[in-house]
Amino acid sequence: MTLLDNFDIKVLEDGLVLQRPVERKGIISTDHLPRFEHFNAESIEEALFLLRKYGTRSAVIAGGTDLLSELKARVHPTHPEVLINIKSICRPSLNYVEEDITGLKIGSVTGLREIETNELIEERYGFLSQAAHVAGVPQYRNMATLGGDLCQHVRCWYYRASGNAFFCYRKGGSRCYAVEEDNRYHAVVGSKGCFAVCPSEIAPALIALDAKVRLSEISGDRVVPLEEFFTPLGNVLKPGEILTEVQIPNPKPNSRGIFIKLGLRNAFDTAIASVAVVIATEEGLCTSVNIVLGRVSPLPWRAVRAEEVLVGERLSKHRAEDAARAAIQGATPLPMNAYKLDIVEALVRRAILGVIDARIDNVGN
Repeated sequence: MTLLDNFDIKVLEDGLVLQRPVERKGIISTDHLPRFEHFNAESIEEALFLLRKYGTRSAVIAGGTDLLSELKARVHPTHPEVLINIKSICRPSLNYVEEDITGLKIGSVTGLREIETNELIEERYGFLSQAAHVAGVPQYRNMATLGGDLCQHVRCWYYRASGNAFFCYRKGGSRCYAVEEDNRYHAVVGSKGCFAVCPSEIAPALIALDAKVRLSEISGDRVVPLEEFFTPLGNVLKPGEILTEVQIPNPKPNSRGIFIKLGLRNAFDTAIASVAVVIATEEGLCTSVNIVLGRVSPLPWRAVRAEEVLVGERLSKHRAEDAARAAIQGATPLPMNAYKLDIVEALVRRAILGVIDARIDNVGN
């Protein structure tokens, strides 16, 4: 099996012209990585220079848990010829957890295991530590980085099929195969052409904390809210940009947070759905609330209607139930995943009741 086998080929007088990739059915076995050149960048500037020099032929690598599996399976019709390692950056390192007067800053190559066990995060943002803890099995958390978790590609089995077996909408094709075929774990809300769900486990918790990300390129940096970083078809990273830092502002006074995930078989398995909730109260009334759903949309989904039910109200079991029902209003499930709505409703209700019962960590206290 070669890369050319993925294309319709038309022979012209001056050589071969690669036409639209063939929509192949079935799984194509692969047992080796394609050839690529590898650079260990020593500084952010060097990584950005290499990224600009090689352009679309290059890709950034850190933990490699997502990229290398895609390369080995030949998920795309073409693959990067140059990999730029940013885990090797040491001037300065992108592996850090620091706190200043504005809040918490986490370098993009900080491992999920470090986020899970870091004393500062455990003390000040306990439910963020919990979100990292259930992001995957220990072997994955030891390798995966924060930036990689946020930037990884979707896990849809049509998108990930070996040998680019399905040239789907997200890859530039004309259809999302999940709509008419197996869509058990796909999106129930917020889809625009593609129904694959955002795979990041930690993103809902970070968005609930009003996190921002720093995106670096040769011409300078920009900081965007993490909620705006995600799009229905990926993220807002421009060619030549690298996600270098996650910034979490100081929490609001009297705020509490909780993260709950329902996995296929256990806490470390792929999530069916998850919810992150941060609620601030004053004299028993809810002054602000962020409710973010995971694995129900192509991007982490803000349950705005559920938030509106709670703001300005006294928290109670009745309000929790109203908010849980509001969280799924407007959902448009596919034929095989309507069950997700019941799960989301239960998770949101359970999370809000957890805040009421105060059996969770204070955020920032």
